[in-house]
Amino acid sequence: MTSTYAEQAYINGEIYTVDAGYPWAQAVAVSGGAIIYVGDNKGIKPFIDENTEVIDLKGKMMLPGFHDTHVHLISGGMQENKCTLNDLNTLDLVLGRIAWYIQKLNLAKDEWVHCSGLDMTISDQVTIEQLDLISDGRPLYIQTRDGHSMWVNSLVLELAGITEDTPEPNQGEIVRFPGTRQPTGFLHDFAVQIVKDIIPVATMEERIAGLKTGMNIAHQFGITSVLEPGMNEHLLRPYVKLSDENELRLRVRASISPIYWQPGAFGDDIVDFVETRGQYSRENINVESVKMYIDGVLENGSAVLLEPYLIEEFNGNPPFYPQDELDSYITWLDKKGLQVHLHAIGDGGVRMALDAFKAAREENGKSDNRHTICHLQMIDPVDAPRFGKLGVCSSFQPLWARVDEWVTDLNIPQVGENRAKTFYVIKSVHKNGGIIAGGSDWFVSSMNPLEAIETAVRRQDPYLPNDSPRLNFEEAVDVETMIAAYTINGAYLMHQEQKTGSIEVNKKADLIILDQNICKIPSSEIHKTKIIQTIFDGQIVYDCQS
Repeated sequence: MTSTYAEQAYINGEIYTVDAGYPWAQAVAVSGGAIIYVGDNKGIKPFIDENTEVIDLKGKMMLPGFHDTHVHLISGGMQENKCTLNDLNTLDLVLGRIAWYIQKLNLAKDEWVHCSGLDMTISDQVTIEQLDLISDGRPLYIQTRDGHSMWVNSLVLELAGITEDTPEPNQGEIVRFPGTRQPTGFLHDFAVQIVKDIIPVATMEERIAGLKTGMNIAHQFGITSVLEPGMNEHLLRPYVKLSDENELRLRVRASISPIYWQPGAFGDDIVDFVETRGQYSRENINVESVKMYIDGVLENGSAVLLEPYLIEEFNGNPPFYPQDELDSYITWLDKKGLQVHLHAIGDGGVRMALDAFKAAREENGKSDNRHTICHLQMIDPVDAPRFGKLGVCSSFQPLWARVDEWVTDLNIPQVGENRAKTFYVIKSVHKNGGIIAGGSDWFVSSMNPLEAIETAVRRQDPYLPNDSPRLNFEEAVDVETMIAAYTINGAYLMHQEQKTGSIEVNKKADLIILDQNICKIPSSEIHKTKIIQTIFDGQIVYDCQS
């Protein structure tokens, strides 16, 4: 129940509401965690009494809270709390960081060395001998930044039972030394699960600590709503615990995957979980989405393409599901009223996803489930208009829409310059009526929406000058489009546009204050913008001066 008077009154701001009917305002009033006034400085006066906290924005920009529609808060937070390699781009630095981590924690010989964030551009420089030396008898694994590959030392191979006689797992690869079947210690896609099955399960305390770390980072970047994919009961419990203890300061849409990393599986476990998911629902936790994979990644040849890879050894990897099975599973989930969040990287994988959603619509009729495809590295021009026609949402990771070593050294050699023109075609989907939303895929890449917004506008690395190479500049969009992607469109994808995503009366007071107006500055300056405050339910959850 809101009061007639505001608890907080924000005045003298450049407030971009993302409300098409009233896009710019000067003042906002908040009471009971909800917005009770949006307008000019004069109009807010009746909402102010002696108990109202009046905040003079002094011309600073206010936006709705950002929505990250693809982020791994718990696992990313746990990785952040262990040995993270995300910021390193040479092998010497990687090995030095691992050695420092082992020494800092004084790890016993039976303790696992958990490392993540290895840059795929240097992954081929790693050797198992190096890992054996640096680990000094401890089990060690290093997960690559894209999450689809892993390096392990000899002890982990032994513990996992991976030998020259181990058959290749379905949809995975145990990399072997040339001319032999001896494992090198490098694993791809579902071969990774062999090791994950023996890694000690994180404790509840570790998962909660990871969630708190992830949540704090989200708040620093102005994020107040998240969709976390690949969830299961172990990852849901920390969210529930924080919610029950009134410590969850995010709106969460959980996309469940109880069969995570099992290709082609769709058994009783997911059916049971779908039926019992309600026990995890809370006011700010929605469990109405299911995450599935169609393919892997370009880097190791597991993305599904319409035309063959230019690197012959990458050809022959089938999709994780045959089309008829995928159609059947998605049709079943759609009939249950669940949103499907599909991982698709290759243009063949994207087409399969769209075909499956079309099959579900033909069987069940039109729904409001807001099915989503995430990542979308390659989209054939024929398929871009289908997003709008089928009502399929797109969760792009805009920070990837730039020229970097991944594109130049790993991706283009695999598909060629011409097909690289289909990379991250945000504008093509948008102009054809598709809903575009923004996500980070953190811990894979930065969670910062401002970096991602600038990248989508410039199609360049935000930290490089304007004369640096651009990736498909014809696919650039404007700032306002990307603000919408991270606010109202994200809210729509998450089924919460009635309460978040824009600054309107009766919506939640999820707000962010920025030190400059990103609609008025050169696009190359957006990444320099600082989040001054993040406000959730009317309460400050991040203050840059605290």
